[in-house]
Amino acid sequence: MRSGNTSRLNSFSLFDAAAASRVADDFGTPAYVYDESLILEKCRNCLEMPNAFGLTVRYAMKANSNRTLLRLITGAGLHLDASSLNEVLRAHLAGVPYNKIMLTTQEVPDGASSEKLKELMLQGLKYNACSLRQLSLISDFAASNGIDPGIRVHPGIGSGESTTRNTGDDYACFGVHLSDIEPALNLANKKGFSSGNIHVHIASGADSDMCGRISTLN
Repeated sequence: MRSGNTSRLNSFSLFDAAAASRVADDFGTPAYVYDESLILEKCRNCLEMPNAFGLTVRYAMKANSNRTLLRLITGAGLHLDASSLNEVLRAHLAGVPYNKIMLTTQEVPDGASSEKLKELMLQGLKYNACSLRQLSLISDFAASNGIDPGIRVHPGIGSGESTTRNTGDDYACFGVHLSDIEPALNLANKKGFSSGNIHVHIASGADSDMCGRISTLN
């Protein structure tokens, strides 16, 4: 499947050498082929997860930002998680409204990017501050416009499939560190806004036992 062009198969299990040859003839190479029915099944499974307080399922578009996939996944009812302002703009070009996108990024917006971020927040983009500096830079704007930004918290504990995938341990730099939580809350109280949500990401490929330990942290 190339962005903007689709070739349908009844099932990905039928993607044999003949099907591969047909795709190459129709679209040229390289070409990427996805199982649409399987993707939609996974979307439904996520949306049907039991939950007590409501659930917004988000697809991390850094996994694959193909325009056709973004349209398919959001059309199934999922929202998006973007990791850069450029990803937000790419998703919107694919037809995804800003109020279905959450931005969680290490980027510190300044100049034109800062103004663009504020413009998109006014149109419904959800923004997670990943550092005390990010929060302080957006605080006046958020307070004056009645917007509650989210806060990504660095828990000081994490787990991942490798050292470089561990985003929650002491040496990682993802999120407002626990030592900065009190200043962050004081800033929010001073400016007159609250956190729209608390975000924690401990790793890629984290184990379930570690997730349980994270949930018990105060």
